[in-house]
Amino acid sequence: MRFLPLYVLAALLIAALVQFRWSYNDEPWVIKENGANIVVPSYGVIVGKAVRSSIYGRLTKEQAETLASAFTVVTDAVLYSQYKNWTGNLEGEFPDADVTFFYEYLAEHSITDRRGGFHAIRDWNITPTTISFTLYRIMRNDADDGFWQGDEDYNIKIRYHFAADDQTQWTFLKNEVIGFSRDSKE
Repeated sequence: MRFLPLYVLAALLIAALVQFRWSYNDEPWVIKENGANIVVPSYGVIVGKAVRSSIYGRLTKEQAETLASAFTVVTDAVLYSQYKNWTGNLEGEFPDADVTFFYEYLAEHSITDRRGGFHAIRDWNITPTTISFTLYRIMRNDADDGFWQGDEDYNIKIRYHFAADDQTQWTFLKNEVIGFSRDSKE
């Protein structure tokens, strides 16, 4: 029995990978929480993962349904305020919001430590017409910027606020840096 030449096998493998990628459907991801389905947009998986781990078993059914109704606005607001490329992509989406852009905050305060991801989301406050939470953004303390003492990593705590009108049309009100902590339990 003869073996196929290596270049034929490589071509078949590449064709299979290309076909898989073209047939891959970026469907929204759903977080099931206490009877509610929170639909995470395909572009917001980073926010969805942080939310899923922070709300698991902690919300009432009403709170989970409220969060589900606002989740696209919540996702967009977090991405808009945290990442410069999303700020451009969502330009004009939040004209009345009082936004603290994370990357601008770092520059204004001369913080040069390496940025990490969303470590946790805590302190949820969900009512039928308001949502607020604190996002913990981890910072790798690898720069000698004099900002954080010692060689431990730390978190920048950012509080987000949202409100709904009578028709549950959600609006991003503001976000603000409220402090720093060694871990997300502080």
